[in-house]
Formats: sequence, C-alpha cells, structure tokens
Amino acid sequence: MVMPVRNRKAKKPAGDYVACIYVHGMGNQRRFEETCRLIDKIDALAGSGDLDKNGKPVRMLAGIRAKVEKPLDVADDDVAFIRAQMVEDGDWSRTVRFHELYWAPVMAGQRSAIGVAKWMMRQILRPLRTWSAPWRERPRLRRAALTAMFEGRPVPPRSEVNDYADLMSLYDAYENLESVRAYESGSFEGFLATIDEKFAKDPERAARLKAIAHEWCARYKRSELQNVFLLVTVGLTMLLAVIAVAVIVGFVIDQTTAALNEQNLTAWADKLPETTWPTLIPLAVSLILAGGAGWFLTNYMGDVQAWATFEETDEKFERRAKVIATGVRIFRHVLEDKTCKRVVVIAHSLGTSVAHDVMFALARHNKARSTSGDNIRDPLELDKIEHFVTMGSPIDKIEYFFESFVSESHRFLRFRDAMRGDIGTVPFTSDGGQQHIHWINFWDDADLVSGALHSPGNASGRRQHVDNVHVQTLRFPTPGRAHGAYFDDRRVIGCLTDILFDNRWSFPHLPLFDRSPDPDKSPDYVGAYIGSKPAFTDPPGKRRNWHALAIALPWLVITAAIVALVRPDLALYAAAVPVALGFILLGGYFLLGRGSVIHPIPKRKAPRLALTDEPDLK
Repeated sequence: MVMPVRNRKAKKPAGDYVACIYVHGMGNQRRFEETCRLIDKIDALAGSGDLDKNGKPVRMLAGIRAKVEKPLDVADDDVAFIRAQMVEDGDWSRTVRFHELYWAPVMAGQRSAIGVAKWMMRQILRPLRTWSAPWRERPRLRRAALTAMFEGRPVPPRSEVNDYADLMSLYDAYENLESVRAYESGSFEGFLATIDEKFAKDPERAARLKAIAHEWCARYKRSELQNVFLLVTVGLTMLLAVIAVAVIVGFVIDQTTAALNEQNLTAWADKLPETTWPTLIPLAVSLILAGGAGWFLTNYMGDVQAWATFEETDEKFERRAKVIATGVRIFRHVLEDKTCKRVVVIAHSLGTSVAHDVMFALARHNKARSTSGDNIRDPLELDKIEHFVTMGSPIDKIEYFFESFVSESHRFLRFRDAMRGDIGTVPFTSDGGQQHIHWINFWDDADLVSGALHSPGNASGRRQHVDNVHVQTLRFPTPGRAHGAYFDDRRVIGCLTDILFDNRWSFPHLPLFDRSPDPDKSPDYVGAYIGSKPAFTDPPGKRRNWHALAIALPWLVITAAIVALVRPDLALYAAAVPVALGFILLGGYFLLGRGSVIHPIPKRKAPRLALTDEPDLK
C-alpha cells in the first residue's frame, strides 16, 4: 500500500467559505445521517481520481470536522455543521460547510395508517376534476404543460422562437381582471379569442399561435387520460392485493378448521373466524398494514400528507408551518454570516419541496422589509444562493394533487399564485429579470416519486425553466431503490462536487455571448444547462417495456378472473399468463435489481489521509 506523503507546503485556508444546505427527504431520518452520506460519496469520488508521483491523490477531500457555533439569534439553539475542504495541488483554501435542514422531528407523531390510505385513495379522482376545470383555472398545471411541450422533442410543428413567450404572456393576460370580465367562463375558446384580438393585424401569426394552442390543449388532455389510467391501475392493484391476501387467509382458516375437526377439537375450530368476505377483508387489510405497509403509510406518506396540507384551518398545517420556520432559521443563519460567500442548496425527495417553499418564504421576508427596493439583496443576501440541486423531486406531483385547486373568487387564485412565486421571481431571478439561481433537477423514470419539473416555470413568458437532467441509475428499474440511487451515480456526485468546490454552471458567473443581430450581450444561459449534455443525462424511455409489463399485470389478472368465471374450463390457461408475467417481474427484480448501478463511483486509488495529515482549523 502506498501511503501519501506530504512534500508540498499547504496553503493556509482562507476564512471565507461556501455553505451547502442539505434538506433530507421523508421518513424517520436521523440528524445529519443523510448529509454524512453525501459527504462520504463526494469523498469516495475524490479519492478515486488520479494520483501524483508520490501516490497522493491529485484531488481529495480532507479536513473533515464536526463543528458547532453559536447562532446569530441568541434565542435559537446552537448550530452544528460539518466542515470539509477540497485539496488540489496543496491548496486547502476551498472550504465548504455542510448544514442540514433537519425537519423530521416536526413531522413525527401518531398517524392513522387507515386514514392516510383513505387520503391517498381520494386522490384518484383528481384527473376528473382537472379535466372538467375551465382553461383559466389551475394555471400552473396549464403553464407546466406548455413548458413541457416546448422542452420536449419534437417541439410543436411550425413554431417560431417567440411563440412560447407569446402564448405564456397571453395566458397570463387571460387571467387578469379585464379578461375575466370579458370571458367570464374562462373557457379555451375564450383564450383563442384573446389571440385573435391581440394579433388582429397579423392573422398569420394568430393562426399559428392558435394551432399551437390547440396542440397544447390536446396534449394536456391526453396527459390527463394517462393519469386517469395510471391512478385507476394503482387503485386496482391495491384492491387485488387485498383480495389475494383475503383468499389466502380464507384458505388457511378453512384448512385449519378442517384439521381441528378431524382431531375432535371442535371447540378450538369454533373460535376461528368465518370465511366470509365481510370478515376476511378487514383481516387482510390488517395483515397488509402489519406486514410493512402501515409503517410505510405512517412514516413516509404521512409526511407527504402533513406537508401537502395547505388549508390553514387544518391542524396538520401547523406542522408544515413549523417546518418552514425551521428552514428559514437555518437559511438566515447561513446567509447573515459575512464569511459565507456562496450558498448551494441540495435536496432529496420531499425535501426538495421543503427547500423550494423555504426559499420563497425568504423572498417574501425580503419583499416585506427591503428599504432599497433590491429584493434579492436586502435585507437578506439571497443572491448568495447560486445553485439549487434537487434529486427525486415530487414538486410537480404535489402541485398536481394538492396545490392546484379552484375557488369561486378568481382574484383569490391570482393573489395566491402571486404570493407563492415561481422561477421567474426572487430569489431565482433578480428584480430586473436576470436569471440568478441555476436549478438542476436530477430524475429517474424508474423512480416513481421523481419526474421532470415544469410547474415552477416562469409565468411571464421568459424562457427560464428548471434544468431537468434524466439519469438512469440502475440497470433494472427497481422503484424503491431508484429513489435513493442518485447518491450512487458518479455523474450526479461529480456534478455536486463541481458545483460545491468549483462553482461550475453558476448563472452569475457565466461568460457573455453576442446574440446576433441583437448587439446587447447577455450570459450564455443555454450553455450552462446540463440537461441536454450526454455526459450527464440519459434519454428517458428505455424502460418502457418494463413499465408496460408492470401496468398490464393487474389488468391481466382481472381478465383471467373474468375468463375463469365465464369459461371455467379455461381457468387454468387464463391464470397461466398473469402468473408467468408475475414470475418474470419478480425474477427480474431479484436477479437484476439487487444493486447494479450503471455509473458507479469508482474504488478509491489511495487511502484516506490520516487525521494528523489534516489541518485542525478553528
């Protein structure tokens, strides 16, 4: 083993540092456990790099220490963090402090698994409600569909450069008070009429925009039909699981009763429950909950239920408010530290929605207290936040199922939407419209929680959007493991390392490019987006066959049951197909989904530095 030898004089670390605020996901997380996992992965990737002639890593993570400091507000608890440094060519000056927004204790408490399950089942009707809503209502969902259409491939046919901005601006105007008075119903036909009015002197442009609007509406409705089918399939799968367990329980009870009667233990046999559906169904539900489903519902989906409660009259809203207050305290502590020069926010799972809402709470804080009119710098220096990295984010799903609702007062909806903010407002964009925070969203189509994010898109029409990066982390699409496999992908960890220690892809530090024929220069935002770069992303859709098979399985089981009832002689053949497919799926999960990562973090080439080889900073 080659031991590292220090033969270069280490440079004294500077007092300034970069802050990383990590926001964990749902479940019973332990304080700083997820943050430490992130640091371990960065450390492993750094240690797998090239070695110099002395066997020392050219680039390595060192100086890792647990620290605590007093809060800026004396009323708050002490603040703990982990300090680490990236060492390259003897330079120890790049220091990152890892803070954690730990919100799990706020959500802890007794929850009813049955109550959470009923709450989940009620969401199946959501597509029917959004389908029937007027075109003016649920604006974030409509805008998200338009953003997804222009981000996807292929883009709408015959579209031109400014069509996206025109349609987004027209839709925003369709929500103002004058349009509400002129087109009270808020229908899609009324929106088309506003296009004719706006471009009355340019009928060719109006016709093109109306054609794109028709495609926009059609794609939105097709997506709703897909949502209906998927949600019904999920509900059907849950029902079949209950029925299957009930049948097994009934079979066991019948066999046990028969065995006891044969042994003349009739008194014991009489104590067994009857094998009727009203008796078996509750037993089956209890067994499923006791077998792990109850733990998942209370500890994971219970967090989602509490966080996604936006009605202030609901007692669960108090927990949501406390989580945001906890986040604001951590962010303010970091932002008010003058030695903190830059902030990177990294979040996973439900924590992405927590971080998202906390940053907008900070923006409202500035807007209410700014004396200079510079809402991104006064009083809190929100411009220190340059990156927001999300992994496995359910933000669009939360918007779809819980945040999007209707009201008799459209003015209330406009007010609520304006108070929330989007990616085109502070802190993501300065008051002057300059893009500031680069939001990078890693998602995997095997991860059922995640997805490309479009609902936070800019409502003003500027082409600012989330940098969606699809990564295929596992060779087999195991949904549960895929949700946490972002930490095992060397491309994701490499991106996080470059952002934290090298400030890569920062909007405020982008080079300028000349937009011909416009003589004005602006940052090369397009060049900073990594979602289209092959080095970081995988094209989605490669797992469609597995997804189709998983979706088809419950419908094949239903088909087999119907065939067995109609033609009992074909029952064996009817059951063979879904059973065979089930074995294929289970076998695939067992053989292929046990841990094979497509882009794993390489093994370390050199041992970790000894603690005595690392400077003990105060």
